[in-house]
Amino acid sequence: MPISWFPVLQAAGWITRDAAVRPLDEIPGNLFLLTLAREDQHGNLVFLPPSEGLPAHEAAAFQNLERRGLRWREVEMGDAFGVDPMPMLACDGDNFAAEAVLLPAMRSAAASLLGTDRLAVGLPRRGVVLVARADLPPEQLLGFAKLVAHEHVFGVGRELSHRTLFWNESEGRWTGLYAESDVALADVHEVGPLPEDETEGRARFERRPGANGQDYVVSLECEDEEELGQLLESVLLAVCDRSAVDGDWSSQLHLSFDPGSVGRAEVERIVSALLAEREVYETMALVSRPIEVHISAPPAAPPS
Repeated sequence: MPISWFPVLQAAGWITRDAAVRPLDEIPGNLFLLTLAREDQHGNLVFLPPSEGLPAHEAAAFQNLERRGLRWREVEMGDAFGVDPMPMLACDGDNFAAEAVLLPAMRSAAASLLGTDRLAVGLPRRGVVLVARADLPPEQLLGFAKLVAHEHVFGVGRELSHRTLFWNESEGRWTGLYAESDVALADVHEVGPLPEDETEGRARFERRPGANGQDYVVSLECEDEEELGQLLESVLLAVCDRSAVDGDWSSQLHLSFDPGSVGRAEVERIVSALLAEREVYETMALVSRPIEVHISAPPAAPPS
């Protein structure tokens, strides 16, 4: 029985030696790669090996996707992102739902259902695609972009992109990227400075080129040991989340502290306690190298 391959989108930073892959140049921004996969008996994806080559199977894979029976689901975006409710479409609940937007018939159906040739499209994670009108008022379009970014950061499934794309049905082409996508991402999950309601302390983030990618350099202000513990945990979680989005963290985190009542010994002890869960943080951050934390802290506070 012949194998049923299907097209699969991957984020541009996806690296593997075990799958045939090509850049998806049709979509602007160099955001995605295209590979092919089949489902095993447990619903897991098994990728087409490089020895097979995409050209020999790609046309049949798209035909398989067309026969899969993917459908749009009409949903309404509420006021969670500070905008009035508005209609939108979702295709989800299937390993290959995100790839629905690659099918001309699905794009045409979306344009018909929404009553416009201009579509805003979000591909936040594997197994989901979100579509809204691209001619929405600016505040509603930003709200849609925030929803896409939110699903990218907090949703389920492998990450694809936080960006919102534009499709023009009458022209039959992708026309660009929403300029405010990064603003939407920052509003959904701000990395630095950390929100004041999350911790009493303050953190200032900087990214610098390192030997194996981007190092994070974080300057902290804190007044006592309890505040420091809360701040350090928030910093590590924020760096892991941003690393999962950017995909270029070197696993090096440099911490520096403004003088306060907390000395270096306390800093080292709290960092060691946090890194006892190192494997958890490395999994969250999608890094393959061990996380290393380098400390530049004031000397121990003198005895009172």
